[in-house]
Amino acid sequence: MNKKLRHKDAIDIPHPECDKALAVKADCQIIGQFLEWVYNSKGYEFGVWAEEGDYSEGLSPTNSKIDDLLAEYFEIDQKKIEEEKLALLAEIRRRNNSQN
Repeated sequence: MNKKLRHKDAIDIPHPECDKALAVKADCQIIGQFLEWVYNSKGYEFGVWAEEGDYSEGLSPTNSKIDDLLAEYFEIDQKKIEEEKLALLAEIRRRNNSQN
């Protein structure tokens, strides 16, 4: 018997992007810690090569944030996560207000 137990007050609002992020959380943390170490301890940065004839030729820093790189790598839409969080919060507030 492999049934998931649900609390009687469980919120049934779909949050697939949050679920997706939660599924890769451990990997995300490991990679994120490594990237922070590379940035902070080694002083390395990610960069892109400018095309010949561009304003600045050569390697230019991307100024990418680690969270943004991880979200892109794991194909997680940060805007959707924020929307899902706001929907869950709105439902929690609605339930709290209806109990008062």
